[in-house]
Amino acid sequence: MMMFLKKMVFVLLISFPAVGFFSCSETPATATTESEMVDKEHNSKYVCPMYCEGSGSSEPGECPVCHMQYVENEDYQAPKK
Repeated sequence: MMMFLKKMVFVLLISFPAVGFFSCSETPATATTESEMVDKEHNSKYVCPMYCEGSGSSEPGECPVCHMQYVENEDYQAPKK
């Protein structure tokens, strides 16, 4: 019984870091300045507080990804005509 527990602890200690390493997919570098943020999740009048990919709207509503209520984007600038 003791040998079995030692093996299980060893397997868990070895596999735990590997699970964390392989579970995250590589994502492109995120924008660091406002001028680099061109996605609607950052530049819409209403944005998701979690900035979910593909979220953002010109109208108040709910994020289609996480279902949180949109908040008004304080940095929103209306497009110049």
